[in-house]
Amino acid sequence: MQPVLPFLEIHPVSIGHAHVYLIKAGDTGVLVDTGIPGSEQKILAAASKAGLEPKKISLILLTHAHYDHAGSLAALKEASGAPVCCSRYEEPHLLSGRTPFPKGLGLYTKAVSKLAGTILAGRKQFTAVQPDILITDERDLSDFGIPGRIVPMPGHSGGSIALLLENGAAFIGDAAFNILPWSVVPPFADDPEDLLTSWRYLLQSGAEHFYPGHGKPFSRDKLAGSLEKLIKKAQRESGEKID
Repeated sequence: MQPVLPFLEIHPVSIGHAHVYLIKAGDTGVLVDTGIPGSEQKILAAASKAGLEPKKISLILLTHAHYDHAGSLAALKEASGAPVCCSRYEEPHLLSGRTPFPKGLGLYTKAVSKLAGTILAGRKQFTAVQPDILITDERDLSDFGIPGRIVPMPGHSGGSIALLLENGAAFIGDAAFNILPWSVVPPFADDPEDLLTSWRYLLQSGAEHFYPGHGKPFSRDKLAGSLEKLIKKAQRESGEKID
């Protein structure tokens, strides 16, 4: 448990190589992502331990529809009765239970992406879900008892979103991976330019602590340093100055 404000608690739940987050405010809370298929019991047990019964979950926020984030969504929606919120661009993936594998950013991850895309093509990856709230722009979360807002965060996928709390905590899905000590660049991203734009937005938003879907939380200094390295790399490759 990581207390952030006197009335607000963040409870990370490790699901294999990924994390989901329970944000508890008083007797209510929001669940960010749902892990791989079959993770619902572990997540519900963590919620109960935190003093948050399933029916007190006011919202399930899906940062994007990849199987390791949406895998247990159907079961958790049924258990909690909570509405599901995602980007409207992710809705078709949730309705089909399938999502394309993201593009790799390096030689190795490009090969992994190509192979995984071939293996997963046409396969159902998780139980289909009808989302209840579709995001196209920023949305305030005060109606759900959480002092924060949802914002579009494209890059890793076209419909990625993030949750920014008023206290400076940001739940960013796969917009960044904190696996390596020197960088938070994700290994996969469908649109690298959108990713850089999203990173700039995060830094300008005032967010101070970032909670990724993979790896431990990290500070804005690490995000800023990774952004600077990517910009310099782009400058070297293009021979042009990039702001």
